[in-house]
Amino acid sequence: EDRTFAVSYDKTRYNLTFGEENIHWIKYNNKGRTFQYLYTDICGIRFHKRLANTVVIPCAPLSGSKRVLKNLYFTAESRQVCEEMQLALFSRLHGRPYRSLNIIPRRNMLVIVNPFGGPGNARSIWKKKVAPVFEAALIQPEYMETEYAGHAIEIGENFEYEGYEAVCTVSGDGIINEFINGFMGRNDWREIVANLTLGIYAYNIVLI
Repeated sequence: EDRTFAVSYDKTRYNLTFGEENIHWIKYNNKGRTFQYLYTDICGIRFHKRLANTVVIPCAPLSGSKRVLKNLYFTAESRQVCEEMQLALFSRLHGRPYRSLNIIPRRNMLVIVNPFGGPGNARSIWKKKVAPVFEAALIQPEYMETEYAGHAIEIGENFEYEGYEAVCTVSGDGIINEFINGFMGRNDWREIVANLTLGIYAYNIVLI
């Protein structure tokens, strides 16, 4: 069933509803514009690290042919209400009801960061932009950095894919191409292609 919460968004009071197909919020007096995001655009939800009784909902809505990351900030009257909002959102995202945050399953992902490529800020992008989204999505990353040319090829040749739902690179397109070239030479490459999602995060654009 739909869950509605009284929140503040951009210093204005709203009613935030977790509906069947999207989240949407309208001013508490039901006047003015209704804002909404589809669940397919939402990455997860987490507590704000500094603001009390505030949750962050990272979204990656389509902008043309690409998904661009943005954060939504909602403040509630208490931490308990924030926890109820988390349960409501994950229940919608996973298609099953949750009554405790402790029972929501975590997902494993391999993250490969190239700290030397492009402008050399991939490590900073991971810490400031990507890692918080993973936290909100309850993803447990195994973090690796490439240390030399061709390192991503070796990772692709040797990693155990059964332990991950996906592999994400924080880099330009070179690292993901090296990684793919690495595992495509393996005897089990068909199983990897069938069971593993590959993604790349570059310059605030998410490609999956």
